[in-house]
Amino acid sequence: MRPSRARRHSALGVVGAAAACVVAAALGAVARAAPQYERTAPYDAAVSHMRKAIEPVGSGQHHALLISLRSLRDPQLRGLFESLTSSSDFTSRVDGILGLAELSPDSGVDPVLLSRFSSREDRSAAIRSAIGLKLLSAPAALELLKIEDLTGLDRAALAGELFRLGTPIDPSMLKDALNDPSDEVAGLGAMLMLQAGDRGAWARYVDRLMARDESVRNAVVGELGKAALAYQLKAAVPALLALVSRDGFRTPTRMVINGAALSLDREAGIAAWREIISSDRSQPTLVRAGLQMLAHEGTVPEPVIVMLRNDDELVEDIISAIIACSGTDADAAAASLDRLVRSGNRQAVEWAMRRASTLPPAAASRTLMSVFRAGTGPDATPALRAMALDAAGRLAKADPSAAVTLLRENAGSSGVQELLLLGMVSAVSEHPLNAQAPALVEQSAAAASVVQGASSRRAESLALLLLARTAQGQLDAQTLRALGTVAAGGGDLDPTLQVQAAWLFVRHSGRGEQALAQLRPQ
Repeated sequence: MRPSRARRHSALGVVGAAAACVVAAALGAVARAAPQYERTAPYDAAVSHMRKAIEPVGSGQHHALLISLRSLRDPQLRGLFESLTSSSDFTSRVDGILGLAELSPDSGVDPVLLSRFSSREDRSAAIRSAIGLKLLSAPAALELLKIEDLTGLDRAALAGELFRLGTPIDPSMLKDALNDPSDEVAGLGAMLMLQAGDRGAWARYVDRLMARDESVRNAVVGELGKAALAYQLKAAVPALLALVSRDGFRTPTRMVINGAALSLDREAGIAAWREIISSDRSQPTLVRAGLQMLAHEGTVPEPVIVMLRNDDELVEDIISAIIACSGTDADAAAASLDRLVRSGNRQAVEWAMRRASTLPPAAASRTLMSVFRAGTGPDATPALRAMALDAAGRLAKADPSAAVTLLRENAGSSGVQELLLLGMVSAVSEHPLNAQAPALVEQSAAAASVVQGASSRRAESLALLLLARTAQGQLDAQTLRALGTVAAGGGDLDPTLQVQAAWLFVRHSGRGEQALAQLRPQ
């Protein structure tokens, strides 16, 4: 079943001998625990599960499975993605096109494949998916702009992406966008014209927008602020700031524009920031304004700090973090972010975690470990629990040994260990299968040694999946058998991770090409 329009329009070092022994011991229990799977050959079961990724179903599960296979970024899957580019199913076809592009990040999406959609709506959704994932090169965007029946949104989005990639904007690209019935599309076109040096289109657009009711104006301008940031439209900043200074624009809308301004034109952003907190001294506004300033690197002027103060403990902690993070003492910065984490405020914890990712690994891991502990502790709020997986992934990326430390620390809690291992799986997804970060390769084996025989079946299966993804050579026979059990469904993994285990099993078995031949449409 094709996604709804709303949804479509909203982006192997060989395992060392010691590690191999650990894995064999750790995962033998997995193989023994699932005798019901022995009746089906693991290879056949693995291929059967992979087939679910290429056979469209009404639930759309095949799309999730293909995204999971794409995340492996395995060159051996190129043939599978090539076969999907001619699929009659929209999502499968797009997954094939994007999967190929992700295997060729320098050249990106093939514009010819995008131009072959017979449906204008399908082509538009595919183009914007490629733009959202930053898989479109400037030459490809220029080629797509030659298509005569592009929508106004397509033209505006392609022009914006060209500008982001360093190509000057040609106003002739934007005629359809400026006349588009959508206020968001017309507004993006007018901002692009501003970037090209034409202010007349923006003036006409503002007249149009101000005729809308207040709620519509606020919603549209909020989207324009996000678009200006996404496409790096610095010339739009003064115009947007002037627009939201008018009556009828709410503080949250002004804050969105101010956030874009702080990133694109820091001086103008700070000036607008000061105006906002001068006129609105409410606690939510001061907290959000402080976190906005924390998010942007660089020294913050002392007068700005003074304006933010209101003697509230949370605001003072944010101020301390701003000051510390703008300095050169990474330990002091980490300590200040830890105080924000201990506040328990959802926004403060989220921005502390993001800011920590800009610190050196040792300092970043301190804060990320604090977020994870806060999100998995007995007093964790639902919001903090939701951040724990994000923190685990960021931690595994910044300092994988710290993730293993937390695995040991939580030896009695299989649920917490599973969350950490999921974070490590997320971290390895940022690297191609054949180019994993050495630290993650090493710590994958260490993670297996921690959970072997001492955690849940799912935790052990996740550790095995990590090893299979980071292995640079052959897996030993017993480990491969255990992986086959997981691939067949005996590891308590959800279908999106099971399909990775299925492919990795046939790949490590030396039967990858055979499996792909069975899966390709005849």
